[in-house]
Formats: sequence, structure tokens, C-alpha cells
Amino acid sequence: MHPHKAACYMGLLNAAAMLAVGLPTHQLRLALPPAALGLSFLLAVSTSFLAVSLLQWGIRLLGASSAALFSMLEPITSVAVGCLALAESVSRRSLLGCALILAGVALTALASQRQAVEK
Repeated sequence: MHPHKAACYMGLLNAAAMLAVGLPTHQLRLALPPAALGLSFLLAVSTSFLAVSLLQWGIRLLGASSAALFSMLEPITSVAVGCLALAESVSRRSLLGCALILAGVALTALASQRQAVEK
């Protein structure tokens, strides 16, 4: 399936689920200023549709295992961007989490490489 088509279906299903839960529980706020609605739309498109499309495209180009390895680095990227772009402080707990993620990615890559050599 084309990545944009898959992202569109996933986005529509997510929107329907949010609407089905948000309206009865009164947690969905529809009365927002136009600027907030526009920014919410941009955030939704960039974090869901664009991200899912790029992931599907990466899976097609790299294969599922390589794309999964790259997607495991996402938390490290968010910590780095938060630190650099938003001047957030990085705690020891965050650094430990980043180190554990990098160790997991490295061990997974080494195991995959070892299996490829044995075959």
C-alpha cells in the first residue's frame, strides 16, 4: 500500500476514535481561536500524517528491521532537539535512558550482523 494512503487511513481512524471518545466525555474542545486551530492542524499533520508516511517510505526503502532500528533513536532525537531548540535541561535520568537506548540499538545491530554472517 502506498505510504500516503496508509497514513491517510490511519489518520482518519485516529480522528474518528478521538471524536468518539472526546465528545461524550467532554474532553474535546472545539472552541479555539483560529491561530490555535491552525497550529493544532500543523502539529497534527506533521506528527501523524508526515511521520507515518516517512516511516512507511523508510520501511519500503530500508526494510523493516533497519527502519525499526532508526525509529528506536526517536527518543534520543527528541531529547537533543528539546535541549538545543527549546533550551530544556537534560537530567541524569534522561542521559541514562539515552544510553540504554543506544546500547539496545547497538546490541540489536550486532545481533543482526552476526546472524547475517552465520548464514
